[in-house]
Amino acid sequence: ADVMFCDQATTVAERTVNGLKGSSSERNIKVRLQYRRVCRADAPLDLIFLVSSLLEPKAVENWRSLNPLLSAESALAVESLVVAIALRANRIRHIARALEGTKDLLLLLKKVKTLA
Repeated sequence: ADVMFCDQATTVAERTVNGLKGSSSERNIKVRLQYRRVCRADAPLDLIFLVSSLLEPKAVENWRSLNPLLSAESALAVESLVVAIALRANRIRHIARALEGTKDLLLLLKKVKTLA
């Protein structure tokens, strides 16, 4: 469940922060952003960037400066989602590490049992 959540939440976070939705009055901004992305002058924001930018106190403001069409509410929702992804990914890693340790312990116990 955690892996599936991380997968789906990553897609939602990246789509939201890179979204070009806006009102018709923001058409010029939208067109400029599309041209920059097509010309590869502006890379889309990915999960690695979003997670690492959370170390900065003004992460949400920075995201909004990179995508002026990103609303304050959407940016805050993405921030919460990225934090949830990071916590769940951390939990997945801890579980994997515990399983590896358990496997190693079982192998050692089997060796001790055969020696006894």
